[in-house]
Order: sequence, then structure tokens, then C-alpha cells
Amino acid sequence: MNWKRYGCKSGLTRRVKVWWHRRPCSEADRIAPPRSDRGWSRESCSDLCWWTWTGTEACPTIWGRGFGFVIICVALVCASTVLAFPSDDFKAANQLYDAGKFSDAVAAYEKLQPKTANLYFNLGNACFRDGQIGRAILNYERARQLSPRDPDVLANLRFARQKLGVDEVNTPSSAWQRFLRSVVFSRTPGEWAAGEVIGLWLVALAIGVGAWTRRARTVMLAATAAGIAWLLATGCALSYQMVAERTAPKAILLANATEARFAPLLDSTVHFHLTEGTEVSIREDRGGWLFVERADGRQGWIKSDGVERVNGK
Repeated sequence: MNWKRYGCKSGLTRRVKVWWHRRPCSEADRIAPPRSDRGWSRESCSDLCWWTWTGTEACPTIWGRGFGFVIICVALVCASTVLAFPSDDFKAANQLYDAGKFSDAVAAYEKLQPKTANLYFNLGNACFRDGQIGRAILNYERARQLSPRDPDVLANLRFARQKLGVDEVNTPSSAWQRFLRSVVFSRTPGEWAAGEVIGLWLVALAIGVGAWTRRARTVMLAATAAGIAWLLATGCALSYQMVAERTAPKAILLANATEARFAPLLDSTVHFHLTEGTEVSIREDRGGWLFVERADGRQGWIKSDGVERVNGK
């Protein structure tokens, strides 16, 4: 949209974009200090409301002021739900981390409920500082499941993998698999489900408008086709996530070295070796033995001890 044409300035958009932008971590600061259990603060919400209102002061149109009012209302609703202060136990765990008592911080974080993305992120940092890098990768993976596009989580996960030398092993060898994983797992199941609901309403709206107005039938027909395509895409992504979680749940190796064998027997021939921090998909569970598949497609039987599932089940 041409902002100058409607008498508006682009300062609002620029300020909100700058406020929302997060500076990526440097190599020296990958393992960041512990976070608060809330993503926003009182100051950040009030600043967003102020920037939104002052930006719309320069826009004399009704649309501009209405847009600013809607943004302020949304910010206030968000503030009412996220401005609760962290619990005392969460603060105590952060204080243990700041004091360098990483083992005690790990124990304190593990007792906290519910498990949020920030909590898993802090737990991963504490495990990394305590020398439990495999368990740090496990908690970073859990944080990524809840917040798949968080740049700090992704950076720390990559850094921990590189520390153990398993970054390449945990990356699929096929370009198609890498692309599929980057797209499908870039959203949570809840986000894909919300996208389906929105697409369904848009399709229904397009069909209704097309049936009511003859002049807009061509446009509405195209919109309906696009909406159906969006529904199919989101439905396939959601189904792929759910099927993958049921048939091949992910797990992380916590033991220093694990032997993958051709059969679930101790005297069976060793097929290949797995190291700490390696990500595997569980294809079959026989209690004490797991039939797993590595990202490069190699499969074998390993002992179930020293392996922990990402979903915790």
C-alpha cells in the first residue's frame, strides 16, 4: 500500500519492525543467560502501545486511527495474559544458574511445571554448562517443538551439536527430506490446525460472496481454489507431523557411545556406532531394545537405556 497516498507515514511500520527484530547471538554468546518465564515485559507492551498510537497520530484517516486502536487493544489483551510474574521457584532456579551452581539449577528446572519453551531453553543451557551436552540437545529439541522458529533455541541447538560433532549426522542426507523437515516442522501442530480453520472460513466466505454477487464470481472462484489448496497443504503438513510422531518418535542418545546391532541380542554383530547427542527415530520398541533409524537412513537395534524420547513419553 502507498502510505503517502492516504496521508500516512511509514514510521509506525518501521518502529514496530525494529521493536520486534531480535539480534542473533554471536558465537561467544550462544549459551545465553536464563530467560524469564514470560516472553514480554511491562515496558515492551507499553512501548508497543505508545509507538502504535504516536505512529497513527500522523495518519488523519479513519482507517489509520482504527488500525492503531485495534493494535492497542490486541496488545492490552496480550499484556493481561502474559504479564504475570514468574514463580518464586523459577526465580530461584535462575539465581542458581547465575551463581554458577549448574547441577542444582538443572534439578530445580526439572521440578518446575508446566514445561514451557523458555523453561526447556533454560534447562538446556544449565545442562550445557554442567557438561551434560547430550541432555542439553534433548531439552533444546523440546524447546524447538514448542517454539520452532525461536532463533536462540535454534542457535544453541546447532552450537551444542557442533560441540559433540553430530551436526552432520543429525541432518538428513536427502535435499528433499531437509526441505520437507524445514517446512513441515517450522510450525507447531496447533499453528497448522489454526491455519486449516482460517482457510476453511475463507473458503466459506468466498463461496458465499461469489453466490451473492455475480460480478465477483470469477475472483471468488480463484479465491476458493486458493483456499482449497491452502487447506490441502496445511492438512498434509499436520497429518505428516502427527503420523511421524506416532510411527517414528524422535529420541536423543545420552550415553557416550552406543552400539547399533543387526538383531536385539547382545552377541549380535555390531552394525554401526552412535555417539552422545545423536538424533534417532524409533521404529520399534521391544522394551529393553529399540529399533532406531539415524537421519542418514542407517538402522539398527540399541539398548533402551541411555536413550530418551523428545516427547517424553
